[in-house]
Amino acid sequence: MTRTWATEDAIEWAHDTMMEQFGNIANYNVVSGCAVTYDAANMTLDIASGSITHNGLRVAVSSQANALTLVADGSNPRWSWIALDSAGAAVLVSGTAASDPSIPELGDYVELALVKIEAGQTIANNITYKYDKRLFLPAGTETTVRKSANESVTSSTTLQNDDELKYEMAANTNYQFEFSILYTGGTAGDIKFTVTTPSGGDLWATGWAPSGGSVSTFGPMTASGTVISGLDALGTTNPTMIYIRGVAMNSSTVGDLQLQWAQNASSGTATTVYAGSFLKVWS
Repeated sequence: MTRTWATEDAIEWAHDTMMEQFGNIANYNVVSGCAVTYDAANMTLDIASGSITHNGLRVAVSSQANALTLVADGSNPRWSWIALDSAGAAVLVSGTAASDPSIPELGDYVELALVKIEAGQTIANNITYKYDKRLFLPAGTETTVRKSANESVTSSTTLQNDDELKYEMAANTNYQFEFSILYTGGTAGDIKFTVTTPSGGDLWATGWAPSGGSVSTFGPMTASGTVISGLDALGTTNPTMIYIRGVAMNSSTVGDLQLQWAQNASSGTATTVYAGSFLKVWS
């Protein structure tokens, strides 16, 4: 097996999958939690709750007891990835058992851990080489959350959380943020919106949107939950854009920087926020 880079007495040799992970950390990463623990009685493992970024989209991860069962070969060791898919479900990606096994390609998953399973091993916690491979975003990194599906509201003026345009804020951390929102609505129903932070947090923001047949600025939004309304939907056949930029200051509560929106006036003509809208965040 060809090796081009290693440290002395290396167990895990440097490999292309590791380089790919570092190069794509902005789109595939662990935001919080998701630690792996190994059973002391059998070959199962547990995954803690948290959240990940998968292909640029934020995904909530529920705690998963006995999430996976590691598989040992009878004669040779093998490398296996413990990872999460686009829905936050646990995935085991195992390589071929061999006297000198290779680390398998990871695929379209977010890595959590890498283990070298000894031949005949029956206890997960007894595996010697268990590596935590969670990649957390370093401070100052830009994260983009893209909306993947259209979302509509009809005959409702009650603000609701957007299904996808949100970002989990760490405690006692400040962020710069930018929303680009693509929407259509009836000229009567239109749209109203706000941006919220976790309890105790706050924000300052401003932006621009259509108003009175032209483009106008709005704001400043000087507090979490400041509602912006009275815009000017151009009709359902004319897509319209809202741009918001600001700074969010979180307190001690972990939670989401969240876009909320609804119709400005109840209308049977749907107000729709479109796939392709996005949120960018810098810590």
